[in-house]
Amino acid sequence: ALWCLVFFYLLFDCICNAYAEMTCFADREFYDDWWNATDLSQFNRRWNKLVHMFLHRHVYLECLNIYKMNTYNSMMMTFFVSAILHELGLCLLIKLFRPWMSILMISQIPLISFGKKFLRNTTFGNIFFWASTLTGNCFIFILYNREYISEFNRLD
Repeated sequence: ALWCLVFFYLLFDCICNAYAEMTCFADREFYDDWWNATDLSQFNRRWNKLVHMFLHRHVYLECLNIYKMNTYNSMMMTFFVSAILHELGLCLLIKLFRPWMSILMISQIPLISFGKKFLRNTTFGNIFFWASTLTGNCFIFILYNREYISEFNRLD
């Protein structure tokens, strides 16, 4: 789980700010206070504002305006597109397709509903968020590491 925080720091506080400095990009709000999230929907909106704004503008609003979906279906479509794009990025990175991340992201939907209903703006909600984030990221790492080793480091 420590590697996730190190990666977050390197990406958002070092790389994005260095790029913003080189391009004279003044608005450097790349993330909000995701560590204070009390449910997974708050985390998904806060931890990567660039991706959130892209998905909101190009998937959510398009589903609402062009395809005339209701807000719930537009939100679900945005979530599925996000899961697919995350899986695609990981597949390109490790050159291996195993849909574990998409399955686990989609399995967050009941947790998001549960968090919105019972845990929003509570201390227990933040504890539940941290526990699910730490265990979920470690579980994804273990699954993909296992698959990568079995695929590319055979002894025969």
